[in-house]
Amino acid sequence: MTRLARAFVAVVPPDAVLDALHGQLASLTDEPSPLRWVPRHQQHLTLTFLGRVDDADALTDALASATLAVARKLVAYLVAIDRSQRDFLVVEKENCAAA
Repeated sequence: MTRLARAFVAVVPPDAVLDALHGQLASLTDEPSPLRWVPRHQQHLTLTFLGRVDDADALTDALASATLAVARKLVAYLVAIDRSQRDFLVVEKENCAAA
């Protein structure tokens, strides 16, 4: 059983967003500062902090199951929108891992 001391749920922004962020922050990150800037490969947006987790495998399984359930509902909803308002959104189910 794997334990995690600092578990959290996060999303990693797309490269274009990280590029724009780095462009805006370049002048700050180049100057001496008491702040500790994290490397790009560690940058993320934390959605929720879970703290200590005693069974990382069980957490991973639960998060994967919940994510898949939400993704399936979202794909069904987006496909319904696509059918009723063709100019609003186009969803290709074959490009979605949850489909």
